[in-house]
Amino acid sequence: MQATTIDEVLQLLDEIILKARTEPNRLGYFAALYRRITAAVKEGMVNHMFQDEKLVEQFDVVFANFYFEALTAYQQGQPLSEPWRITFHAAESWQPGLVQHILAGMTAHVYLDLGVAAATVCPGDRIHRLKPDYDKINEVLDMIGTRAMTKGGKQMKVMEFFGTLITRLGKSFSNIDALGVQHTREKIWQTAERLAYFDEATRNAEILSMQKNVAKSVSRIVKPFLPLRAVLILSRLINRKRIPQMIDAILNF
Repeated sequence: MQATTIDEVLQLLDEIILKARTEPNRLGYFAALYRRITAAVKEGMVNHMFQDEKLVEQFDVVFANFYFEALTAYQQGQPLSEPWRITFHAAESWQPGLVQHILAGMTAHVYLDLGVAAATVCPGDRIHRLKPDYDKINEVLDMIGTRAMTKGGKQMKVMEFFGTLITRLGKSFSNIDALGVQHTREKIWQTAERLAYFDEATRNAEILSMQKNVAKSVSRIVKPFLPLRAVLILSRLINRKRIPQMIDAILNF
């Protein structure tokens, strides 16, 4: 499962979403959000929002292929990075709610794959060409992510309240703030700049270290400590929409 254009990215996401609605499968939650983001990026290209539209499309495709590769590996029982394994495995359980699935997917993809994709597309000094459009893409992520979190309804309000409480107790719910883009975009960009100048061996070692850290964040999202987990499960029981309905809600917000 590989894309070569942004239209193919959208087509592959449509296939994942259709399968998730039919089965049904919670993997469709993140795929639906991802489709909204990709469609917004494509719209930005059509409207000349970016300085280098060809480079943006290449970046978008490489970034998306990390997700497609991870999902294919999971579905075929092949090895994959721990952040994605935890994210996909969580979809097999009824306990994590919509917002947790979205946060887990965004954490694995943004924290782990975004910087790697940037360095892959623009190695060495070329990395600086991507920065203006990287910031524009992050604006799209912010906009779509905020809408998705708002659609989380009651569960999102619960998470916000307890997230504040946990932070005061010194036990961070996760490293994500507004899907981790606004608060951490410069940190991710700094990672991309480092990776862009690394040789292959050093880059691979850095990516392995990143995977360990991101996996911890994803784990805290899908399985937070007990008091918050209990409240989230209760909220999940209150809001018992069917999976296809939830996927449609993400696609149409």
